[in-house]
Amino acid sequence: AREIAAMVEQRALSRLERDRAVIRTRESLARDLHDSVAQALAGATFGLEALRQTIPDNAAPARELAEELKARLRSEQSHIREMIDRLRLTSEDEVTVSIAAELEDTVEECRIRWYVDIDCQKLEEISVEAALAFECRQIFREAVSNAVRHGNADCITLSAKSREGGLRMEIGNNGLPFGTLGSEVEPWTIRDRVRRLGGAMAIQDDPEFPRLVVELPLKRGQA
Repeated sequence: AREIAAMVEQRALSRLERDRAVIRTRESLARDLHDSVAQALAGATFGLEALRQTIPDNAAPARELAEELKARLRSEQSHIREMIDRLRLTSEDEVTVSIAAELEDTVEECRIRWYVDIDCQKLEEISVEAALAFECRQIFREAVSNAVRHGNADCITLSAKSREGGLRMEIGNNGLPFGTLGSEVEPWTIRDRVRRLGGAMAIQDDPEFPRLVVELPLKRGQA
């Protein structure tokens, strides 16, 4: 009994030390992101505004471009701040958000960034952990980027709905089918992200409207 009690206590202490190491690592990453990337973006925004002030009033296109670039930098700053906040959250601090609202914000951002038409076919009001919503937003951003840059798409469709206790996202585009693009542009970053979340990804290579289908468990541990 003493040996078993000692083993249980040792395991509990090991788990506690591991959790502390994870927290220290997350804090370190959050601090590094704030001190490097976030500050660099802030500096670039100020520099761009200073440059914009030197553009003559009669050069409207150049002033509009500078303003648009500044807005994009601010958007990236908000993404970095969100990542920092997530790193500083412990598991007990997790909150839930509406996946529909989160994706709608990302849709508007991608419309402006990539000059594409995005049709939200169906976004269900599903409450998910904020961490999962962030991952879904990153998946959608990457999918839009791939469709525009590699598939020459100018129209994107998005749906997100619950299915068998999980979340199913379908992202379609009117660009080239995935099979015609070569293995070097396969969405492997999305595939890796989905696998880490315990989900699955599939490609529906419709010649007219190829789709990326992502299925994710709604809660960790349900994979």
